Formats: sequence, C-alpha cells, structure tokens
Amino acid sequence: SKYLPNLYSTVKKTIDINFRKMPESFVIKANHDSGSVFIVERKKDADLNKIKKSLQTALDKKYGRDKGEWAYGFIDPYVIIEELLHDEKGNLPADFKFHCVDGKVVWLQYIFDRIKSPKEAIYDSSFNLLEMQMDENFEQANPNMEKPALWCEMIEISERLSRGFKYVRVDLYHLRDRIVFGELTFYPRGGAYKTRYNKEFGKMMRFDMNQTRPIYLGGV
Repeated sequence: SKYLPNLYSTVKKTIDINFRKMPESFVIKANHDSGSVFIVERKKDADLNKIKKSLQTALDKKYGRDKGEWAYGFIDPYVIIEELLHDEKGNLPADFKFHCVDGKVVWLQYIFDRIKSPKEAIYDSSFNLLEMQMDENFEQANPNMEKPALWCEMIEISERLSRGFKYVRVDLYHLRDRIVFGELTFYPRGGAYKTRYNKEFGKMMRFDMNQTRPIYLGGV
C-alpha cells in the first residue's frame, strides 16, 4: 500500500461524485480505458460538470473492441479520484514506464517535460542510456539524468508486478524518497507502436514461445 497514491473516492456512476468532499487538486479518471483522465489543479477553476459528462460517456462504453483489446471488456468500470502528484519543483512528475517480458525489465521508457515539450529517453535495466526512440510523438532527448536513488527498488517492484505475464508495462513515479504506482499496461498503443527502431526493440523482447494460449473468441 505504501506505493499507491492516496485514494479519495471510487464510484460506479458520476452522479455519485461529491466534489465538495474532494481536496483542491486531484486526478479523476476511468479505470477501464485509455485517455479518460482529467487533472484538476484547482477545483474552483475546473469545469466539473463537463468532466462528469465525459466520464459517464466513458463508463457507458465497452472499451477495446475496435482495437482488438478484448481483455478490457472484462473490467468492471469505475471512476477513481486520487492524489495529484507533483515533483520537487511543483510540476507533474516524469513517467517511468518499465517494459517487462516474462517478469524481467527489458527497458525503461522515460517521459518528461510533458507540459512544455514532451521528451523521451530509453534506458536498459542497468540504467544505460540507449540511442533508441519508441514514441515518435515525443522528442528524442538525453535528460542527463543521474541514476535515481530508488532505481533498484523500482526495478524490483516492476519485476514483481510483471511476473506471470509475457509482456506488461509497469508505470511508476519517482518522487524524492517515494515511489508511486501508476498502472499496468498490456497493450501500449494497441500493441501497434511504429518506430524506426521496431527491429531493435523486437530483439530485446525474448519471449518464451513454448507456452501459448488459445485465441479468445467469446463475446465481450
């Protein structure tokens, strides 16, 4: 529990959200899809009714069908309201996205400066900067970052959470002396990232191909 952000509320219908009981700043999001996330820095300045309407639309929709991500259809949809995180400068924290194969961290996708000009850097599990780019929507950059103080603990957390999965991306945040969990992502970009480094990333993902599962054909 020490790795989780502070949770303020969970509801199944947006009509049950009580913003009066919420702090001045928070994150409100749907738990079952991608993109239904709203950052509220100042409650008095936010269009809370518009946020509720958008989230109710998300709750009413079966997510993943159009992209082949059938597993999301089994998630019981909720709205989650939780702590808004900031780094030591008061900005939104950088993303540490650990891409894991068979319970091992293969590479880190580090995303920073999201508000001004989003940038990306790729590191291996030993914190060596790799001259690669995964998301071409971001600027490929060298952040000249020192190895985070809690790097080994982040690796341990990521590998514990990824055990039993052929692939999963573990999202964490590093805040001074605190690690905060973000989410587990099984289909980044619908599993269809396109980059000039596709072959290089593919060579790093050494799957155990002896274990397979039947294709799911049920209705979701």
